[in-house]
Amino acid sequence: MTEPELKGPIKAVHFVHRAILKEGQDFQEVTSMLDPDDQQGATELNNRLAAFERILKTHEDSEDLTLFPPLEARFPDIADTYEFDHNRHRGHAAALSATLSDLVGAQGGRRKELVKRLGEQAILFNGFMTLHIDKENELLFPTYDEVFSAEEQQAHGKAAEGRVSQQEMAAAGAWMFQRLDIEDREGFLTEMRGMLPSEAFAGMTQGLMRAIPASDWEALVRRMPGLGSMASRAH
Repeated sequence: MTEPELKGPIKAVHFVHRAILKEGQDFQEVTSMLDPDDQQGATELNNRLAAFERILKTHEDSEDLTLFPPLEARFPDIADTYEFDHNRHRGHAAALSATLSDLVGAQGGRRKELVKRLGEQAILFNGFMTLHIDKENELLFPTYDEVFSAEEQQAHGKAAEGRVSQQEMAAAGAWMFQRLDIEDREGFLTEMRGMLPSEAFAGMTQGLMRAIPASDWEALVRRMPGLGSMASRAH
């Protein structure tokens, strides 16, 4: 996957996409190893998919509100293919969810059949999601970044205020942060520190600190002098 260099605030979305790609790949791998007789494993996968769908909805709702309208004002119909992808992958997720729900309640030999179907659906879901994100990263975001200044991008971001709740955004941020490696966590925090007012950044770091193990946060603090004191300011 190629991620062309972006200059404006839109570049932060790369971190969200990396987390989504990791979860899609991990979900596919866990599904491929599921024992048909593992009832608890099926239930956990069902819950994991539901959480993934909530995050994807928050992310895509934000794109629908902040990214697509200004682009379509310049390039009519440019968002159609991406909206198509959003709708199609929701269909793939619904099929996965239906199979998992059936599996949770199934007995005997039918469980093996459902696990096989689930594995096939997970491959389709992950492959389609990867292609969609590649298109956004390589085609859509560079166009957006070239056309709109950093100030315009920040103004576009305000369109989500009051329409995507702070609770949803915070949950999506924590979910993303949990799935990034330490280099990407540091990169994300560095980008956010440059974009946000100090009080807003301090509040965000407090939430992210709670989202990961204490040892992981301590490792980040060692890499980013001042991070620990910023998080403490939010108390």
